[in-house]
Amino acid sequence: MRVRGLITALPWHREDTFEHAVDGRTAILQESAPLAHVPQFDPGKLAASSVEIANGMVYAQFYNFGVDPKTQKPDAEVEFEIPKAGIRFTEPASSFPGASGSQVTVRKSLPLKGLAPGPYELRLTVTGKIRNQTLTSSARFTVL
Repeated sequence: MRVRGLITALPWHREDTFEHAVDGRTAILQESAPLAHVPQFDPGKLAASSVEIANGMVYAQFYNFGVDPKTQKPDAEVEFEIPKAGIRFTEPASSFPGASGSQVTVRKSLPLKGLAPGPYELRLTVTGKIRNQTLTSSARFTVL
C-alpha cells in the first residue's frame, strides 16, 4: 500500500507533498517532507504550526494553551479524526512528552492499516480549556 499526502501548514497556508509506503503497521518514508517553519504567534491565542504525516505517524505542534495552576500542565485535548474512515479518538494534551502550557508536540501513530485506497483527510482539533479556545488543523493524504 502506498500513501501520498499533502501537508497544509497553518496559519500561513503553505502546501508541500510527500509520499511513503505502508507495509502493515510500518510506514517507510520515501521522499522527505520539508522542515516545518514556525512563525511567531500571539502569546494569548491558541496556534499551530504544520501537520505532517510521515512513517505512519502524525506530527504537529500547538502553542499557547495556558497552564492549569494545580498541575502546571496544559488543560487541553487533542482530537484525531479521519472522517471518511470513521476514525475518531481524543488524547489529553498533557499525555504527550514535554507538554507545557506554551507548547505541545503531538507524535502519534495513525491507524492506517486496513484503509481502502482513496483520498483521506486527518483533522486535529485542539481544545484549550484554560483559555476556552479551539483550533483545527488538517492534512490530506491518499492511500494508493
